[in-house]
Amino acid sequence: MAKVEVDAGICGFHTVIEAVSADGESVRLSIRSDCAHVAKMAEALEAAGELDAYEQIFTAFGKNTVTEAAVHLKHVVCTVPAGVLKAIEVACSLALPKDVHLAISRDA
Repeated sequence: MAKVEVDAGICGFHTVIEAVSADGESVRLSIRSDCAHVAKMAEALEAAGELDAYEQIFTAFGKNTVTEAAVHLKHVVCTVPAGVLKAIEVACSLALPKDVHLAISRDA
């Protein structure tokens, strides 16, 4: 199982993504979030059932189940879809687990 925790930023919402794969190709997702919009995205992904990891990771942006489910989000730069895809990669051994960071600042 791969687990990704997303603290999305100024919105303050927390999301926990778990991805499980028995064969390194098919993956099931479990997503819990304080955000109602992410919860709708999670419902869509869980309703899709088992996903083919290769179709999720190796297709053009916007052409997979994860990014299609992101239509429920109201903020286009939400980092949760990237977290979901990272969880899929790690669960299916398509990437090693490594934290990703965005350092955001503004000069006054």
